[in-house]
Amino acid sequence: MLLLRAREQDVAAARQTEQLAQQAQEVAERRLLRVAESEERRGDLAMTRLRYGDAAESYAVAASFLPPSLSDHHSFLLSQQAAALFRQGDELGDNAALRQAIKMYGDALTERTRERVPLDWAMTQNNLGNALRTLGERQSGTARLEEAIATWEACLIVGASVWPPDWVQYVRDHRDEAQSEIKRRSAK
Repeated sequence: MLLLRAREQDVAAARQTEQLAQQAQEVAERRLLRVAESEERRGDLAMTRLRYGDAAESYAVAASFLPPSLSDHHSFLLSQQAAALFRQGDELGDNAALRQAIKMYGDALTERTRERVPLDWAMTQNNLGNALRTLGERQSGTARLEEAIATWEACLIVGASVWPPDWVQYVRDHRDEAQSEIKRRSAK
């Protein structure tokens, strides 16, 4: 009888410990989420101040604090980080930032799959194409331009049927301009 009572007490204590651990985990996740939200706001503020490197860093920190259950927001922050790096590269002539942006867009696409979130995937493909084109225009070869065309083609498979016509035309125009640049370079 004493052994049975001791076992019941141990089981009750273990369950209470599990419950307390779960509550502590929930509190920790809420606090980390607040940190992530704060860092995301810092990134947004840095973007308005045209401090793209700072913005990219803040978005990266914010993404690192998100709990795994918020994977959609994680991929959004990766895209925000990539966008900040793209602006750094595009506006300030920073090719290293463009290469980082291309990598970050690729990372975002591993989470933003076409099957799971087709419109987010298409927008990320478009943004990746823009980064590839910008870098490709600064390089002597055509590889980056060809990659840009392929990403825009993939983007249009999803976007053409659901985006406003002017968005679709914007993507087609960029694709066509890159194709023209490849032809121009090949003619030399």
